[in-house]
Amino acid sequence: MCRVFYATSSFISVKCFRLSIFEGNKFVESIFAHYGVDWLAMALSLYAAYLLGNKKKLGFVIFAISNVFWVVLGLFFMSSYGMAIGNIAFFLINVRGFIHWNKATFKDEPAVSIT
Repeated sequence: MCRVFYATSSFISVKCFRLSIFEGNKFVESIFAHYGVDWLAMALSLYAAYLLGNKKKLGFVIFAISNVFWVVLGLFFMSSYGMAIGNIAFFLINVRGFIHWNKATFKDEPAVSIT
């Protein structure tokens, strides 16, 4: 429902937009449309990227868990087979990274030495 308080057309459209979003908690419903699975998967993905950026092996495990949530989200909530297949591939890459972690050595030396 839109309520008109002023005669300017730009204010009327903004006022109607704001009322239509918050009317009947539709805004809250749209945030939790997938029962929070999408927010959990996103948070896990960001945390895993942070861990891997700090050279922590646990990042691969967290990424693999987030990939499982993305697959569930893609198959059961969004019917997006592309997202599910892509995250299955990412899951396998994360498993490979976890297995091969100890083979790679991280040196604390700078990549470029300036002399």
